[in-house]
Amino acid sequence: MAVGNEEQAVIIHSALPLAESDELFRQLEALEYQLHSVIAAAGVGEFDGNEIGQGELTLYMYGPDAEKLFAVIAPFLRRAQLTQFAIAAVRSGPPGSATRNVRLSAH
Repeated sequence: MAVGNEEQAVIIHSALPLAESDELFRQLEALEYQLHSVIAAAGVGEFDGNEIGQGELTLYMYGPDAEKLFAVIAPFLRRAQLTQFAIAAVRSGPPGSATRNVRLSAH
């Protein structure tokens, strides 16, 4: 988990459009690769991982400025089948801080 000045977070919550399958994991791997790459290229934080269970996907990203992090990743999340209708929790501070929820959509 992120430490130091990277306490702000963007946490994505999405219902899974696919049952757990090879296709789901292929799509998740491709999305995670894109997120890692774009976050690193922009220097806005880090992709920390995922949780899958009970028909839901959660993605964790941390950085020093949650709003900048969200601005960088939002276009990729909106295009990805796994997250295009997800909710992004944009937390501008450490755990327990105020969180802005954003409903993603493809349009």
